[in-house]
Amino acid sequence: MIPLNTTDYANALGFKAKQASALMARAPTATKNAALRKLAGLLRANVDALQIDNARDIERASQSGLAAPLVDRLKLSPQVIETCAQGCEQLAGMGIEFAKSGELLSPLPVAMAAMTQVMGEKFGGGMAALSQTFSGQMSTLSDTFNQTKIQLMAPIFDVLKNSLAGLNALLSSAAVQDKLQEVAALISQGVSVALAVAGEWIGKL
Repeated sequence: MIPLNTTDYANALGFKAKQASALMARAPTATKNAALRKLAGLLRANVDALQIDNARDIERASQSGLAAPLVDRLKLSPQVIETCAQGCEQLAGMGIEFAKSGELLSPLPVAMAAMTQVMGEKFGGGMAALSQTFSGQMSTLSDTFNQTKIQLMAPIFDVLKNSLAGLNALLSSAAVQDKLQEVAALISQGVSVALAVAGEWIGKL
């Protein structure tokens, strides 16, 4: 049996992950959703194999002296695997669209509604119970305020972003930077003179 070179293996996995990341970044939303659903199916179809490999990882971690709480976090129970599969399906079913650059294309209210639905399904009545407490009401108020702020500021930002970009370009230009340095030098000289005068005045006391 040829021993496994862990360095080469890790580098190969990293390279494949980087390739897959680039492909997924350019893929349309429908392709990404299909990949998520396929992943959910593969997780469910390979529970036994995943647990066998996970048992080996757990044994190696224990033998290497890893703390028990950390070893426990490595365990992949059927419930954990099923939760991962459900998470993939929920992401695929959220109906949120992203650009190839990663920018959110769906309207913010649609995205927030989808996220709220997923959280509600995942945590059952816990969120509803929490929302009835004072802390829950304050949290809801804060979320509502932030959403309102984003919706109000979005059109203002669209109007100002070109002007702000121009202002940033002007302030970062060489000419303006040179002038700022001149002003800073003058301020420095003025402070030095003021300190010298103050020192002389104090010395005469």
